[in-house]
Amino acid sequence: MFRNKEYVLNGWNNKAVMLIHGATSGSALLRPLANYLNCNGYTVYGVNLAGHGTTKEDLAKTEYQDIIDKANKDYENIKSKNYEKVFVAGISLGGLTAAYIASSHPDLDGFVTYAAGLMPIGEVPPGMGEAASDGFVYRTMEGKVGMYKQFHVHYEYIPITFYKKMGVMGRKFIEENLAKKITSPALIVHTQDDSMVYPKSSEYLYENISSKDKELLMMDKGEHLFVLNEYRYEPFEKTLNFFNRL
Repeated sequence: MFRNKEYVLNGWNNKAVMLIHGATSGSALLRPLANYLNCNGYTVYGVNLAGHGTTKEDLAKTEYQDIIDKANKDYENIKSKNYEKVFVAGISLGGLTAAYIASSHPDLDGFVTYAAGLMPIGEVPPGMGEAASDGFVYRTMEGKVGMYKQFHVHYEYIPITFYKKMGVMGRKFIEENLAKKITSPALIVHTQDDSMVYPKSSEYLYENISSKDKELLMMDKGEHLFVLNEYRYEPFEKTLNFFNRL
């Protein structure tokens, strides 16, 4: 998982962005977005969710509260460096985690979610692996090409229990009505053809947060990981413009 080491790309506009990847992958997943934002002046922190970027055994013992706690600590660490502005953006489980951060940190200057993972499709979402022994599912790294091969670096053996914990994390956010606590500016992005997370996840988030400054971008195509394919240009540009105006 060397390519999933956490990183910092230093910018020059005194504004920072914390990027949060999706489940079972790592910091490399959002590296194209990180490079794009950094080239436009932002200091970018590519962090790892708890249990990620290390071993499948670490992931197996990770609880959803560990994910929330580490992300909050990462945000507070960046905030302590006295940037003019600090933003958070995340995809899938990382998008849900970004919403958790926003719900507990009203000082957050703005956040972006991509395919926020509030409502995953199925206990093991389609494409996330095939049944294997000893409580794991197998998701091969073979056959990847292009940006997916370079940046979508994930565990090949994934504990089934972790998917259940993801589901609990999403349900907890909804049941406790945490969206109402969110007042930070928000850009929420999803695709209609997402086969891993229901698009209504982002619709729910948009409709229920208390932010006065909020936008929902619902694209027709792009699938779940649109940050790594030809559909990434519009959300990347939207993200940059959103941060620039805050």
